[in-house]
Amino acid sequence: MHAPHDLRRPTLTPRTRGTIGLAASLAALFGAGVVTTVALRPTSPPAVEVTQPISIQAPATATMVVPFTIPSIVVLPAPSPPPAPEPGAVEPPTPRALVPSINTACVVNVDASGTCAWDDGFPAISDDGTLIAIKYIPDDGGRGYPGLTIKLLDAKTSRAVSTFVVLSPDEYLESDDAGWPKLNAKIGKRAAAAQRALDARQFRTLATFGRDLELIDGEPNPLSGAITGVAGAAPLRAERLADAVRIIDTQAHTIVWQHRFPVEAEYPLAGHALEQEGCYPASTRAIGLAWDAPTRTVVAEVSYASGPCYCGDDVSFYVFRL
Repeated sequence: MHAPHDLRRPTLTPRTRGTIGLAASLAALFGAGVVTTVALRPTSPPAVEVTQPISIQAPATATMVVPFTIPSIVVLPAPSPPPAPEPGAVEPPTPRALVPSINTACVVNVDASGTCAWDDGFPAISDDGTLIAIKYIPDDGGRGYPGLTIKLLDAKTSRAVSTFVVLSPDEYLESDDAGWPKLNAKIGKRAAAAQRALDARQFRTLATFGRDLELIDGEPNPLSGAITGVAGAAPLRAERLADAVRIIDTQAHTIVWQHRFPVEAEYPLAGHALEQEGCYPASTRAIGLAWDAPTRTVVAEVSYASGPCYCGDDVSFYVFRL
């Protein structure tokens, strides 16, 4: 018979109070950690039940690139100067002779393209300033025959003190006429006598302000008034309006001289019968001015138009001492 087993319980070691306290402390720490972990874990979002599909499209985001400019010194080339404007065609002033001279070849045959177009030095003033030499070409009206007269005017009274007729239109002959050689020789002698008178008094040329300050359609000619000779130190120019003219110092902006030349003053209508036929001045046509700076003398050549047709102009000369 088998020996009966020993059914006695194992012997348990009794736990002390310190052991039990340690175990309790560890259990408490483990439990606190579990609670902290659960508390810090993010909660899951609540489940949302969707009964219909909803399409949500996120807005497109554009990427903007902002450049960042780094300042730097840039040396630019100096700008080239603008091209100079091409000079326009400026007609030079007409050269003037220093002393008056008479060209006998131009008394009859006036060639505008030859030496007859050159300046002849008229009008002129004597060296002592007492006389004015003028060249008078009579207007022969319908015939148109040439003529030339040299007059020496008193600077105080404007009256002629000497007259040299080089050629009268009434004695003109064509070059193929039998009497032409004799007339041509006479023209030469007359011109020589007038030239000797000019040289003896040492006449010098005056500065001119346009030989013909004519009106165009009743208005002043804009091309007239330009000085064509030396007028001393002051830059002068002339202006005309109707029968009035004036000389202006453009540097000082002052009027040096002014005057009117009404036709009635020279040719009053009271002395002319209107019903009588014939030529009689009726208007102031052209005015030419000359100037001498040393003596401050103005010489005016005024042409008065006559009527009816085929009537020549009457020309008068006036001297003014300023």
